[in-house]
Amino acid sequence: MHAGYMSGGAGYVLSRAALRRFVEDGLEKHRCRNVSFAEDVEMGRCMQKLKVPAGDSRDSLKRNRFFPFLPSTHLAPSLHRRLEVQFRNHHFPEKEGAECCSSSAISFQRDRTKFEIPIDT
Repeated sequence: MHAGYMSGGAGYVLSRAALRRFVEDGLEKHRCRNVSFAEDVEMGRCMQKLKVPAGDSRDSLKRNRFFPFLPSTHLAPSLHRRLEVQFRNHHFPEKEGAECCSSSAISFQRDRTKFEIPIDT
């Protein structure tokens, strides 16, 4: 993929137009398929095939809001380096340590606590 891909386990945000394109052109016309255990890679391939540009959900300081691991993994640079392969093909590069995570983070994929926190806007 030219632009890498978004890590999918933490969720996706699609515009109405992108979702329409995904369903009508990708799924219904069989232009996209899930032939891999890595649904996020397949989603990236599909969006690229459908010419859907990647958006930027980072905050004004370019810190990410969607994460593939627990907060502690992203905050601890030594753990982060061990997981370098996981981040190599992501669309936006990961920052390390305290700069990794937006104060308005939305989702952490491997959060086993299974709770949600409402966010005031």
